[in-house]
Amino acid sequence: MNAPSCPAAPCFSLSRLLGELKAFARREPAQTIAIAVGAGLLINLLPKRAVVGTATTLGIALLHPALLALGLTKAMELCCQTNSNPVPPLPNDLFSTDGQDPAAVTASSRPSQWIRP
Repeated sequence: MNAPSCPAAPCFSLSRLLGELKAFARREPAQTIAIAVGAGLLINLLPKRAVVGTATTLGIALLHPALLALGLTKAMELCCQTNSNPVPPLPNDLFSTDGQDPAAVTASSRPSQWIRP
């Protein structure tokens, strides 16, 4: 069996299509002008209120999911970012051990151990 071929990248396909359109316009300038005039007349015949109304309705319908996706992306970015500027540890001389062995000092007596980052 043949392996399915990988589809071309969209930017490559778009640039290839634009190249083909430019080549067609150079080969057939009269036909290109006729197509452009026909498309312009067709667009001019469309009711502007319907076009604007449809674009507005579609934009409003897509606004909520777009904002939700942007919010989720930002939340994930904030949750996953690494702390690039951690707080430096306090010097050991701030914690007096009152003559005790420093190894005998428990975690509960060190304020830096109370709060975990």
